[in-house]
Amino acid sequence: MDNTYISIEKIIKSLKKGWIFILAVVIVTAGISVYYNLEVLTDTYATNAKLFVGKEISEESSEYNTNDITMYQKLLETYGEILLSRDLIENAIKSSNLDIEADTILAGLSVSPRNDTQLIDLYYSCGNAKECKKVLDAIIKEFMIEAKELIPNANIKVVTKPQVPTTSIGPQRKSNVIKAVLSAFLVASALVVIVNALDNRIRAKEDIEEILGVTILGSLPEYTDRNIKKDIKVREKAKKCYTVKNMSKAFTQNALEK
Repeated sequence: MDNTYISIEKIIKSLKKGWIFILAVVIVTAGISVYYNLEVLTDTYATNAKLFVGKEISEESSEYNTNDITMYQKLLETYGEILLSRDLIENAIKSSNLDIEADTILAGLSVSPRNDTQLIDLYYSCGNAKECKKVLDAIIKEFMIEAKELIPNANIKVVTKPQVPTTSIGPQRKSNVIKAVLSAFLVASALVVIVNALDNRIRAKEDIEEILGVTILGSLPEYTDRNIKKDIKVREKAKKCYTVKNMSKAFTQNALEK
């Protein structure tokens, strides 16, 4: 129990000694984080769409049974792979005259077929709100063309159309700055505690008392030549110290008086 108390006391003492370093690290980190989040990071926007995949009903074939539903549910995975294919993305770029690379679109596009349904969710994120809608519209348009070529009797409907996003989804600037400041504080504090723990130099009488386990009753100051001369001058002015100089003056004065 006592060891735990001493350890906590040492940690608090180390933090007090190194508070300037900790504060400096926190301020610098906060400044860098604010600049990076405001000037370097760009806003990210996202839009989504929902597609229904089913059987096309005509006058010749008006039946729509459970087997058809099951078949199209199983085809959702296939349609999902088609939506994420490079060829489809490149065709969508050409047909809609998009000024963007296929790799960039694929990096922001996600497709999620819903289990036990005939629905596919599309999600696209980018750095421009209007561009998000334009890209997703182009992908859906190209997908409906290619899906019709693969399965002629497929019926694809857009249940939820892409919309121009009005707010960004990231970055979370306040959260980023807070996380950076807290991380800097913890790292700087840990560094200060570790450095002080590894420092085994004796700096004060408290360090000796801790090592020997005894109380120091008194101590002698360390004098250098410069300190001795300075101390003598102070004592001469206060007439509390006899040196060779003022002793000779005293003897001369006594002799004259006699």
